[in-house]
Amino acid sequence: MKKLTLCIAVLFIASAVMLLVAGCSETGSSHPNVPVAQSMNFVGDSSTKTYHMPTCKKCPHNADVVPLDSPLSATRSGFKPCKKCHPPTN
Repeated sequence: MKKLTLCIAVLFIASAVMLLVAGCSETGSSHPNVPVAQSMNFVGDSSTKTYHMPTCKKCPHNADVVPLDSPLSATRSGFKPCKKCHPPTN
């Protein structure tokens, strides 16, 4: 019984970690379909300094994801809007 409980706990923790590091959420994007990205208003890419809609196919890889609240916070942080998904700029 203890082994089963331990296995369930490990699976739960692994699932939580996957949700925390996930990127975009739209089917057909380069990242898995997870609800974490849906809660982000905008997704910044720290390597290119661009920001995207969470459903953009050009969303960054997991290590480069920067969650952003608004276009204003993105601009103040030095990010430029994506030329593919055209997120709002104001």
